[in-house]
Amino acid sequence: MLSGLIYLQPSANAQAVPARTHWTKQAPIPTSFGVQGVAALSSTDCWVAAAAFLDNVGELAHTTDGGRTWTVVSVDSQVTSVAFVDTLHGWAAGNAFYHTTDGGQTWIKDNNFGSIADIFFFDTLHGWAAGNGAVNYYTVDGGLHWTGVTAPGDSNMTSIYFTDMLNGWSVDLNGQVFHSTNGGQNWTLKATVNGFNLQMIQFFDALEGWVIGGDAFYHTTDGGNIWIQATVPANTWAYGAHFFDRLHGIAVGEAGNIVRTVDGGTTWQRIQPQGSGQRLWDVKYSDLKTAFYGGDNGAISRSINGGARWVSIQSGGAGVTHKFDFVDPRHA
Repeated sequence: MLSGLIYLQPSANAQAVPARTHWTKQAPIPTSFGVQGVAALSSTDCWVAAAAFLDNVGELAHTTDGGRTWTVVSVDSQVTSVAFVDTLHGWAAGNAFYHTTDGGQTWIKDNNFGSIADIFFFDTLHGWAAGNGAVNYYTVDGGLHWTGVTAPGDSNMTSIYFTDMLNGWSVDLNGQVFHSTNGGQNWTLKATVNGFNLQMIQFFDALEGWVIGGDAFYHTTDGGNIWIQATVPANTWAYGAHFFDRLHGIAVGEAGNIVRTVDGGTTWQRIQPQGSGQRLWDVKYSDLKTAFYGGDNGAISRSINGGARWVSIQSGGAGVTHKFDFVDPRHA
């Protein structure tokens, strides 16, 4: 095996098993690790990043048929975030950075940089990552090399997002929002919102964006100078969120909680059941109707009606089906 390349092949220990004996993993599929990151490429094509924190190992799982079957790649460090810009070019990070240029058939380990919470790519060359110690990273060569840049904050960075190759935003656990105008080479403190454990930032353009974490959902329409808090159901406690467009968004969090908006965040509705299920870490739309989420103990579910109903696509695990009792066809 070439150094740095991770292949789907039997381990060396497989030779010790008699030829007539064959073991096939039945459950849980695709993983029992906590699913920390999701990259939804289409209504049927999705990657997830899963981490076993005590052992510092990870798994990247891929489906092209909506979760009926999965391909799993084991990596030698935990992975908490995954991003693709097309079906061939993808990146994963956690306690190391990895990249693929062949659709995930091989993953190349680029370095051992650790404690990465989020990764974002604008194209096949330009990418950014948010990490511990108030440090963000950027690459201009597709992830082969990464440069760390300290932001003027006092906590771990949790999420990063760029609207073009120059203008980007990042947020930390203490609600500090940072802005870069030069591709991540420098960061300035833009604002501080009254929110602890913020986990997500996303902008639609230079003016409008969201920061979300816990029960703090904040919206700006003036480039991040003023942030207005949205009202969400009590005890939502979100760990991940994603907007498909300015109107449609989903947030997932503690005990399987899911909330969604179809009116640009003016109102947020809880998807039932509430207060049960696995802790959910990330959610991504692939199109207006289809979204995927991931959570603890390998929980992975898919919605095909904009987040109103969710069906587990994990086999043999602790997935929970979430149903919204009434769906207005105008908003589904």
